[in-house]
Amino acid sequence: MTDPNGNVFHQSTICWQSHQSARRYAQKFIDWYIKLEVRHQDRDDAVSGMRLYSEAAAQD
Repeated sequence: MTDPNGNVFHQSTICWQSHQSARRYAQKFIDWYIKLEVRHQDRDDAVSGMRLYSEAAAQD
């Protein structure tokens, strides 16, 4: 990829009009990733809780 100034990039690059735009995008990505991690942890905890409940019910 070559930008309007003639700079050549040999890897994926995201170009923003300003550093504020880049910062906003980075923060949105970080927030999204944290929410994704929380959802996965909640799901894993729920599955673990179901397993413990079924094991306890099987012992009764």
